[in-house]
This record gives sequence, structure tokens and C-alpha cells, in this order.
Amino acid sequence: MYPILTTKLSMPRTGTIMHRQPLLAKLDTYSAEPLTIITAPAGYGKTSLVCDWLNNTDTPYCWLSVDEKNNTPSSFWLYLCASLKKLDASLTQKAESLLQNNVIDDFSLITDTLIESLEKFTRKWNRPAKVNLVLDDFHVITDGKILDSFNRFIDYLPSWMHVIITSRSLPELMIPHRCSKLQAHVISSRELAFDASLIDEFLQTKLSLHLDSDAIARLFSATEGWAAAIQLAGLAIKSGGLQPYNGESTNRLATTTSLKPLNLDQDQLLSDFLLSEVLSQLSPQLQDFLLAISVVDSFCIPLCNAITGSEDSLVFIDELIEAGLFISAIDEKNAWYRLHALFRQWLLAHAQTLPHLAYAAYQRRAMLWLYENQHAEDALPLAITLADWPTAGLIIRRLYPSLIQFGRLDHAANVLSKFPAEIIQTIPALAILKAAVNFNLHQYQQAERYIAYAERSLQRCCSEASKDSPDARQESLVSLGLLNEADLTLVQTGIKLLQSQMARFNGDTLRAQALDKEVLAASAGNPSIQCWAHYGAAADSFVADQITDCVKHSSQALALAKESQDGYCATYSLTWLLHAHYHNGQPKYAITLAQENLQWLAQRSLLNLPGTASLYAAVIELYVDQQALDEAWKTYHLMESCVHPTLASREMLFIKRVTHIRLLNASGLIEQAREQAGSLINFQQTHFPSTGVSGEFNFSLLLDATTLSALVERMAGNYFPLIQWAAEAPKLDAFKCLFRYEFERLIYAAGRSLIGADTSDILDSIEAASKARGVTTRQIKAHLLTATINAANGNKNEARTAFFEAIRLAAPCHYINLIIEDAEAVEPLLTIAIEKRVEPDYCRTLLTAIANMRRYRFDVAADKDAEPRDEALGESAPPHQRPEITSAETNPTEFGVEALSPRERDVLDLLSTGARNKDIAEALKLSLATVKRHLQNIYGKLQVSNRTEAILKYGRS
Repeated sequence: MYPILTTKLSMPRTGTIMHRQPLLAKLDTYSAEPLTIITAPAGYGKTSLVCDWLNNTDTPYCWLSVDEKNNTPSSFWLYLCASLKKLDASLTQKAESLLQNNVIDDFSLITDTLIESLEKFTRKWNRPAKVNLVLDDFHVITDGKILDSFNRFIDYLPSWMHVIITSRSLPELMIPHRCSKLQAHVISSRELAFDASLIDEFLQTKLSLHLDSDAIARLFSATEGWAAAIQLAGLAIKSGGLQPYNGESTNRLATTTSLKPLNLDQDQLLSDFLLSEVLSQLSPQLQDFLLAISVVDSFCIPLCNAITGSEDSLVFIDELIEAGLFISAIDEKNAWYRLHALFRQWLLAHAQTLPHLAYAAYQRRAMLWLYENQHAEDALPLAITLADWPTAGLIIRRLYPSLIQFGRLDHAANVLSKFPAEIIQTIPALAILKAAVNFNLHQYQQAERYIAYAERSLQRCCSEASKDSPDARQESLVSLGLLNEADLTLVQTGIKLLQSQMARFNGDTLRAQALDKEVLAASAGNPSIQCWAHYGAAADSFVADQITDCVKHSSQALALAKESQDGYCATYSLTWLLHAHYHNGQPKYAITLAQENLQWLAQRSLLNLPGTASLYAAVIELYVDQQALDEAWKTYHLMESCVHPTLASREMLFIKRVTHIRLLNASGLIEQAREQAGSLINFQQTHFPSTGVSGEFNFSLLLDATTLSALVERMAGNYFPLIQWAAEAPKLDAFKCLFRYEFERLIYAAGRSLIGADTSDILDSIEAASKARGVTTRQIKAHLLTATINAANGNKNEARTAFFEAIRLAAPCHYINLIIEDAEAVEPLLTIAIEKRVEPDYCRTLLTAIANMRRYRFDVAADKDAEPRDEALGESAPPHQRPEITSAETNPTEFGVEALSPRERDVLDLLSTGARNKDIAEALKLSLATVKRHLQNIYGKLQVSNRTEAILKYGRS
């Protein structure tokens, strides 16, 4: 996950602040509207004013100190989310999951997600009456995507939130338009400027300095009320370097004030003079200290010691604070500090005029300390400034530990944009990162090209260095951003790992397998690399229908991923492992394993990764088999929340739809399943080319939409589509996936049997192959199909023999839905098995499951409006299967009839008369989708599961 610097989320500690009551009163008044902008050049006291106001109000606030690193959309919104978390830890979870794990083009999606969460938070009983959100130094934000999305954020803010922006210029947030509608207010430099009386009060309050009225007047004339210049002049006077004008003699202050009035937006002459005057009054050691620490945005004592090579940093910082010299603490523990932007800007410019100053040395020391002390993102700009490309390569590897999967592609791309193109091509870590970005953006040719660049750099290094001495070879490695020989091997292994993923995606399984073997051999003792190699082997094994091998590799991958805290690999590996355990006879164990590891992922906030939706799909398959449909529907809702229709890949959208159809089918909602299957065919035709594209749908393990639709139609009693589908035998070359091919052969046998074709040889072949490869589910299915075909043809003995064999295989595994899915055909055979003492306890369990399934489906059928929401609202479970609302999600005071809105009461009134959804929509002049949405809200508020319970509870009230 992307690191968040908590110091940016704390209000600065600016020391003694002069209370400016008129401006504080303005802020009190303006806080009733959505937006307040405080705009003025540096040094006018914008931040001090906001800090003073917040310190003198009981209203809670969220703070974000914006800097140049936030001028990337995902960085800005991640930090804003981190700031809002102060209100409620769960408030930004959904937005953060989208930011961390998706390629986002339109950031209004993040805006809308946050607004939705804020609206829900509005209804919580413990929500503050008012909250201030402060964005300090907003002028650094120039990215159009940020400004557009933040404009939208302000447009739809809840009434209890007030945004305060400090900026050196008016931000592009439609300020004139907002002000004209009294939705925003501006406090400008003119209002912030000090008049003579305020200057006197300021000098006394801030510096304990008393000047006569003439000196104050001259100071006002020279500074035009600019707080920073006033403070600097006061410091200069206090230190003795500047004498206040006494009306008789001419001195520096008199000379300065004889200048024409200053345009402080352009002319910095006064500040240059005063800063140099103040600096000259400091000891040479303190001057050098200030110039040295100006190389960094913020600093702590150890960092200052590293930059200066001295242990006196604490003493110097105390002197600066005592002198009131533009330094402030930026965290709660006073461990980190920063210089005022105006002061630091001047110091940086001044340092360039001192040829004797070892400025580059200061930068290098700062870079190395930040890198070594886990502040890699702050070290990177220094490395780029110094053109230290090898160190930049090392920093990139620390920022992006996994080059296979990561979120925030825009941030990675923005970082790479700082590097010259030729440097990216010659530093392996940069080239690999560029390849990973291209790969995640589906730019496969570019990814291959940058992998080739990385390989060439390493090959050239190895070739040239082989003739050199050990010292020369080490120097050559360092020039490529490599630490040593072991590091070289690690990077080479990482390249092979990325290549294996790309080969697997492109359908070149043999190359992927060969590369994985090389990775495993070269990465012994490195779990962060080996977990991905085992993951690849697990995927290959499943595709090759070697389920036993898949269990082995996915188990190893999961264990190694958890050891290295790699949530991506853990999620993907667990998905394969659950599928493998289901198919090799361990569905109940797989559910336990899923629950344990989902908890592990949740504890580490890793349930928002790209593979989570596929993981939920695997869990749903297990719940369906065990007839735990309540849990299956709840998990499906979690899956829905992970699959955003505008961000998810086509493959993930397809998987979600397939999972939904399976759930509808298992729940007895056959008509809805048929409808969704038809919709899936349209989706497939629209989104996937009929010829197939390398790395796309033609390598999917899932059945295509036509095949799935034929199976759904068969459940509805319409056998023709399956007969038509089975007119041609499946071909392995069509998908290069043996698992899917064998599964389709089973469906083909079922379809051929419907027209009386002899499929015994096919089924025998499928059963034998499944047994050899550890695919217990298909082995059982082959026996079941043999049994039902023989039973339909009147071959009772053959039917019993095959069915008994299926039961003997299934009993130790405790499969349920796998056996009873075709309940009408297997029920009489189960009765015979009990009579013949063939796993009688297991068979009775299955008969009970059939009865429960029928009762469940009867209940669903009785609730005639238990159907998916229409496309505008997304797909959903039947009402009585929606997940329970817990106190962690909704405040208990919001439950009950009293929580119903007037419109929801109207809906319930009509519902009580026996009106259907369509009738209610017509009577209230609402869309059907809106009626369904009201019903969902009613069920949640009343804590009921269907319309009957809702009517009864409403009637009792």
C-alpha cells in the first residue's frame, strides 16, 4: 500500500499567534457556507489565521498540508482520504480501495464514492454537527483531473462540512461563480495585511518588541502590512542589525522606506534585504545550519545531524524557535519541523550565490539519510535533482517492492516522467517499473520493449564486468542501481518473473513454466519472489487439469505470500487453492481455509485488492455446494462492491455475471437466471471478439455465455439449446485449457445423451482422466451422468452401479449441491442407496438437503418480487437473502418504523393492500427501480427479510 506521511495531516504548531478578532469573526460567519478561500502571497499569515481559528473553536477539523507530490490525482485523493479518516475509519475505505488498485481516468468516481460515504455518515448519531476540512498551500495543485474532481466534491458536499483553502493564488474552482451564489467567500491579502495598530500589537506579541509610533508608521509604509516582512524587520531591529528611524539620522530602514511602494506579488526587494539583514545577525554556525537544512522540505533532529555532520542540531533548532525565526513543528510530538516557505525559498536562492557552500553535499547526505530511514519518496526528488540515477533506481525499488502488481499507476507514471528517457532504458529498476506500468495498462508491446532494455543493461554489465577486477565489477553494478552480486541475481530473477506473467497472459504456458522453474531455482530463501513463481505454477497446473499439483503449488504460494506480507499474491493464490480443494474433494476444508485467510487479509486491510472479487467468486462456489445460500448471497454482495462497472476488466465483469447466474440458478430463480444468461450472451458479443485475442477471453477457465445459457435452459426444462450446442464436439485447441476442455466434454456427453447417442466411451474416458489428475468433482459427475442416462433408458442395474460409485466417492468429501443439483433424477436413486446400505447417513443428509432446497425455492417463489434490481441499480440478491445490517454498518437508532421516510411509508401503505411493485410504481408515479430501492431501504430499516414481515411489523406499529 502507498505510504502516507502523517505529518502532512497535522495542523502546524506556529508558536505564539496574535488573535485577529475581526478575521476570526469572518471565518465564523463564512463557515456556514461550503467553501472559504484565504489567498495571499507567502508570508501573509494565511496558515496562522486558520490555526488560530481552529484552536479557538470546538468544531472538529481534518487537515492536509498539500505539496508538489500531491499534484497527482491518486496521491491527492489518497491523502484527502487519510485526512477524512479522522472522522471515521471506515468513511474512506471504498474510495481508497479504488485508488489503490485501479487505473482511473475519471476521478469524479472517487468524488462520488466519497460523497456517498459522507451522506451515509450524515445519518450516524455520533456525527459532528460541523466539520472543517483544511487544505493548506493548495496553489501547488495544477493537475486538471484533480481540479475537476475536487470541484465536483465541493458541489455535492454535505451541509455539515466546510472546506477552507489557503493558497498563494485564487484556485481554479469556479470561485467567482460560487461567490456570486454565496456558496464561497474569499479573504484576500488586503484583509490579511496589518495596519499600524496591528503591527505594534504583532511586534509586542510575537517578539516582545516595543517601537514608537513613527517607527511603526515607517515600517507600515515599507512593508504595506506584509506580516513576514514585519516579522523580519522586527527580528533585525531586535538583534541590533537595524535601528528604528528616529527622524534625524538616515539608516538602513530609512533608506528602505524611501523606496517606491512595493508590489509584493512581484518585487521581493524588501524581503531580500530584511532576510539578509536577519541572517547576518546570526552566528556563522547558525547561518550554515539554516542553509544546510533548507535542502529538505521538513526535517527532524537525526536528519539535521546527518546533513550537517554535527550533533548540535537540537541546540540550533531551539535557538531558531527562541528567536521566532520562521520555524514550526508539523507533528503532534514536535519531532518534525519545517521552515516557512518564504524563508526557505530565500535560503535556497541565497545558497546558490555562495560558491564555497557544499550544497550538493548537503543534498546527498539528506538523500542517503531519507533513503536509509524509510523515507524513500522524499529521497527521490533529491536523487533526481542530483542526477544520481543509480540511487534513484534503488529508491524506485523500495517504493515499488513488487514489480508484478501494484496500484496507483498514475503515480508510478508521474515518477517515471521525471527521468530522461535514456536513463529509464539504462537503469534496470526503472525499465522494469516502466514495463510493469505498461503491462498493467495492457500496453504489451511497450512492456516487452522495456523488459528488453532492462535485460540488455544487465547483459552489458555482466559481459563488460567479467573482465574487470572485483572492485571494478562492483562499481559497474552500482552504476546500474544494484547493491551487489546478490542484488544483480535478484533483479534478473524479477525480470524472469515478470516475463513469466506476461507469457502466461499471452497463452504461452510452456515459456511461463520454464521461466518459473528458473525463478524458483534462483530465488531460494526469498519468499517475496518464490511466492509468485509458485502462484504461476498453480495457475498452470489448474489450466493443465493437474489439480493435485495445483493444491501443492497454491498452498506453497499462499504460505510464502503471507510470510512476505504480499497481499496480492496471497489473494490470487488463495483463489486457486479454494478452486483446487473444491475439485479434489475438500469443499468443507476449503470453506474453513477461506474464512481463516479472509480474516488474515481483512486484518491487514488487504480485502480491496484487484483479485478480491475472483476470490469471493471461489468462496461463493463453495457456499453454493454446501447449500449455504444465505452466506453465498452475502458474499456476492461483497463481490459486487469490489467490481466497479467502469473500472473492472472485461474478464472480471464476466466472472461477476457468471457468478450471479449460478446463484440465481441455485436459489431457484430460474427465470431470472435465464434472463441474465441472455444478457451475458449480449455482453460477450459486445466485449469479446469472436476470433479471440491473445491473453483475453479465449483462455478463460469459465464456460462461455452460450454454453452457460444452454445449461440454464436445461434446468428450466428446455433441452433444445443443449442439444444444439452438442452438435459439435469441443476442441482443446480452441482454448488451450485442458480443465475447461474436459468439463465441456462432460457437457457434450450430456447433450448427446438427450438424442439417444451412446456416450459411455466418452464418460469412461472422462472418469479415468479425472481420477488420474485428482479432479474428484468431475469423476463424480461422470458417474452421476452415467447413472441418470441409464435410469432414463430403463437400465436400472447399470444406473445403480454408477450412482453407488458416485456416492462412495462423494461421501468422504461431503459434497451436497454437486449431487442434488438434478434433484428429480437423483432422489429415487438416493432412496435405493439407503435401502442397499450404500453410505446411508450421507444419503439421508442429501435427501434432507433436497427437502430444504425445495422449501427454500418455494419461499423464493412465494416472494414474487424477489428479483435482481434492474441494470441502473446493479444486480442483487433476493430480498430475504440480503446481508444483515449490523451495528458496525448502521447506527441502531436508525432502525424501526420511525426511521422510515415519508415516501417509504407511502410504499408500505400500498404494500399493505397487496399491491405489487408495478402497481406501487404507477400509483406513486415512480420508476420500478425506485420502488425496489425504497423496498430495500425499508427491509434494512425494519430489519426484516421480506415484504410479509415488513407489513406485519409496520401494522403492529
